[in-house]
Order: sequence, then C-alpha cells, then structure tokens
Amino acid sequence: MAIAATRTSVVAALAVTGAAGGLVYTARTYRVTREGHITDRYTRAVEQLGSEAAAIRLGGIYALEGLMRDSASDQPTIVEVLASFVRQRAPLPVVPTDVRAMRGAGRTSDDASGSPGDSRPAEDVQAALVVLCRRPSLNGDRPLNLSSTCLTWTNLANANLTRANLANANLTGADLTNANLIGATLTGATLTKARLDQARIIGANLRNSNLTQAGFDKANVSDTYLNGANLAGASLVDADLHRATLRRADLTDADLTGVNLASANISRANLTRADLTNANLADVNLDTQILPT
Repeated sequence: MAIAATRTSVVAALAVTGAAGGLVYTARTYRVTREGHITDRYTRAVEQLGSEAAAIRLGGIYALEGLMRDSASDQPTIVEVLASFVRQRAPLPVVPTDVRAMRGAGRTSDDASGSPGDSRPAEDVQAALVVLCRRPSLNGDRPLNLSSTCLTWTNLANANLTRANLANANLTGADLTNANLIGATLTGATLTKARLDQARIIGANLRNSNLTQAGFDKANVSDTYLNGANLAGASLVDADLHRATLRRADLTDADLTGVNLASANISRANLTRADLTNANLADVNLDTQILPT
C-alpha cells in the first residue's frame, strides 16, 4: 500500500510539473506570438505613413494610435515616429537670405516671404497632432519635440503638451483652449491670434515669443517666463500671472482686466494704453516700465 501511495504521489507530482511546464510554454508562445503580431502591425503602419495617398497615411496614423493603446511599452517609440512625421510634413518654410534682408529693412511683407500665416494644416498633420495630444500620460514619458514646425490654425484644444518643445514654431491662429502647456518651451514661437483661454501654461518659457492679439482669458500663466515677449493687443482678462517674468515685454493695448500680477516682474515692460482695471499688482516689480497713458 505504501508503495502504491508513493507511486500515486510521484505520478501526481509529475502531472502537476508537466502542467506547469505546459503553462509556461503556452505563455511564452503567446508572448512571442503577440510581440510578433504587434511588430507586424507597427511595420505596416509606419509603411503607410510614407504613402503618397492621404487616406493611407491617415490609416497609418490611427493604426499607430491603436498600437499605443494595446502596448504601452511601445508608446515612446510611436510618439517619436508621429512627432517626426509632423516635423517632416509641416516644417517652417525656408526664407531666402535676400528676402529676409528685405523684410528686415521693411521693404517686404510676411506674405512676400512665403509665410503660411493663413494656411490650414494638412489633414494628416492635424490627425497626427490629435493622436499625439490625446495620448495617455505615462511615467517617464518623453516630451514632444515639435520645434520649428508650421502649425498655423491647428486645433489643439485640450491638448496634452506638457513639457513639449515648441521653440520657434509658428502657431498663428492655433486653438489651444484649455491646453496643458505646463513646463513647455515656446521660445521664439509665433502665436499671433492664437487662443489660449483657460490654458495651463505654468512654468513655461515664452521668451521672445510673438503673442500679438493672442487670447489668454482665465489662463494660468503663473511662474512663466515672458521676457521680451510681444503681447501687444493680447487679451489676458482674469488671467493668473503671479510670479511671472515679463521683463521688457510689450503689452501695448493689452487687456489686463482683473489679471493677477502679484509678485510678477514687469520691469521695463511697455504698458502703453494697457487696461489694468481691477488688476492685482501686489508686490509687482515696476522698475522703469512705460506706464499706461
């Protein structure tokens, strides 16, 4: 009886071991198969991005978005691919040296230089931006690099652009309503007539940016660098700019009604005809700026 019991125990143990080994083999096979399937999907999607047909490029963009949902570990690579796609499809136009010289001398206009200030984005560029800007946030996610791109009149409302690099980008007329631009880099960027109402621009760098006639109503622009920025004619009604730095900024004709400038640095700023009705100017650095007339 003891031998029979022992034999039964050994057989049972071997059966369990065999089952466990089978499960391990099955799991490994599934993982390899799944990874191969994802790789195939990725390869096909990237190939679609290079198609001459707009509809096929759009298919590739949304296929990559599906991959991001299915494989979070591949999101950083896919983000880099789509950002590169935008940079290649929407670069800033190259302005000939002689035209730049003429423009600097005041003898030509932006239109003569080929600036696409009124052009709408291509459908595939807009689609790629939408996918990038609604991607889920991941720990260690790398910032988007959209520097030196032409993104005029794009729809970026509610976009996730945290720490994004938009240096020197042309965002004329772009809709950035309620966008997240916390820690973003927008040095030298053009945001003429852009809408940034209720956007979060905390700690961003907009040094020497062109923000003429832009809208920042109820936006949070606290702790932001706006040194040398052109905010002529901009609307910052009820915006929060506490601790912001606006040294040498041009705020001519800006609407600063109800703005919070507590502890802000606006030394040497131009506030000619700016409306500061009900503005909070507690502890503001007002060193030698041009005051409203």
